[in-house]
Amino acid sequence: MVQVKEKRRPGWRKWVMAAALGTAIWISRGWWLQGIGDFLVTNEEPQRADVVAVLAGDGYGHRLMKAVELVRRGYAPLILVDGPLGSYGTNEGELGTNWAVKQGVSREILAPLPM
Repeated sequence: MVQVKEKRRPGWRKWVMAAALGTAIWISRGWWLQGIGDFLVTNEEPQRADVVAVLAGDGYGHRLMKAVELVRRGYAPLILVDGPLGSYGTNEGELGTNWAVKQGVSREILAPLPM
């Protein structure tokens, strides 16, 4: 009688290799994500413009205060504060404008721009 050896399925090796590869990608993510980010960012000096447009979505005022800084440095005379209709029928651009005025920004350089 001839004995036939059963072949083992090497499927577990694929799972171990996939787990090792996934772990290596996860561990090195700081390095390669930083490289992608550095590739995408272009640092240029601001240019003189007619307006500075502040896009909606920053509920903390960081974008708006950066725009105020650009106006104060003479890059543009006006800030357009963009925003959709938000809570209780108030436009986000108006909310940002009112907040900036409370921070000491002159209302003359701010123009809410409803979407």
